[in-house]
Amino acid sequence: TIGAHSKIIYVEDYVMTFMKQLSDKDHTSCRVAILLGHYVKTDEGKNIFIKGAVEMKDTDFSNEIAFSDEGWTSIYENIKNYFTDVEIVGWSLIGPEFFLEGGEKVRKIHIDYFAGTDKTLLKMDSMEKDEAFYLYENNQLVKQPGYYIYYEKNEEMQNYMVENKEVVSEEKSYNDKTTRKIRSIVQE
Repeated sequence: TIGAHSKIIYVEDYVMTFMKQLSDKDHTSCRVAILLGHYVKTDEGKNIFIKGAVEMKDTDFSNEIAFSDEGWTSIYENIKNYFTDVEIVGWSLIGPEFFLEGGEKVRKIHIDYFAGTDKTLLKMDSMEKDEAFYLYENNQLVKQPGYYIYYEKNEEMQNYMVENKEVVSEEKSYNDKTTRKIRSIVQE
């Protein structure tokens, strides 16, 4: 929708790399990450820039999806330790498709913890490797037509990823020539 309410979502490349690492770890279970960044107002609307993500630990998926106080405490500690000048701009739910389809549960979490029309949800299917962003419009989560990847020297996200790497994962090295070339240009 073009007009006064259009929003464009920009995601820094390391954030998507981190999300893909989370989805590769265990295809059968769900994981949650909190998305960090900032908003930029333009004449067309408010754009969302996502420059960080922190995994939410201690999330209960048994009946309802519930975020524990301990989970939030660790999120805020990680934000304080690794990031500056960011706010929570949304969340990500990563898991097998049948879990992501739990529409009412997911909508309730979004309303309870990420109220407002500016917070986004990134759903990432760990089996199919599909992902899509959603925004809350007219009392429902509406799938967005897409998002843009941007590149910057994102040391905050790099540091978080390095220090929170799970040793067990045999990581598939992300070896994309174009990405490496863009990174080297950005870092110069």
